[in-house]
Amino acid sequence: MKKNNIIMGVAALSVLTLVGGTAMAANAASNNSNKVFGRGKKMNIENRTPLTATQIADMKAKQATIKTALENSDYNAWVAAVKAENANSPLLTKITSDKFAQYVSDFKTREAKMTEQKTKVDAIETALKNSDYNAWVTAVKVENTNSPLLTKITSSNFASYVQAYNLRKQADTIMKGLGVNGEGFGMGGRGQVGSTGEMGGFEGMGFGGMHRNE
Repeated sequence: MKKNNIIMGVAALSVLTLVGGTAMAANAASNNSNKVFGRGKKMNIENRTPLTATQIADMKAKQATIKTALENSDYNAWVAAVKAENANSPLLTKITSDKFAQYVSDFKTREAKMTEQKTKVDAIETALKNSDYNAWVTAVKVENTNSPLLTKITSSNFASYVQAYNLRKQADTIMKGLGVNGEGFGMGGRGQVGSTGEMGGFEGMGFGGMHRNE
């Protein structure tokens, strides 16, 4: 599995369960998330209008209703939920009652894979938070046996690696506080700070074998 697909999966899981209409949701408005939630087109991140807390809560509630309908394999409830989220969703004509069972099966398969990947990423992040080199090695091997980091990061330089990870998290927090999370430093996208859930952080710097530019 390619690293960017891994990152997209984790981001999509966050959309499914936590974020809704935040900047992260906009960043993860891929074809997969559109298909799950019934949106007919991607958001334009650069020109988006920030959502209010009320709008975010409303979107999260609508997406949760769609997800519940899928988990319950309830076609009628799904149709009603998709209409509430986007009355013009093309899914309303593409996914008919006879196709719904396969659609649900695909949804559950994707969610299971995303949950599995999130577990792997969480294990890597926990090892970094605990400055536990051996646990980090084990977690990275589970995520990617051939990760180049397994040869680049050793027990002797792991402390510096953890320091870089902590600094990246601090940068994330600062950027969020400034309201420019994911928008870079005015350098045409270079040097962007990754959103929470992306283990890449600054471009080219991976944590656990996941690089944004690979």
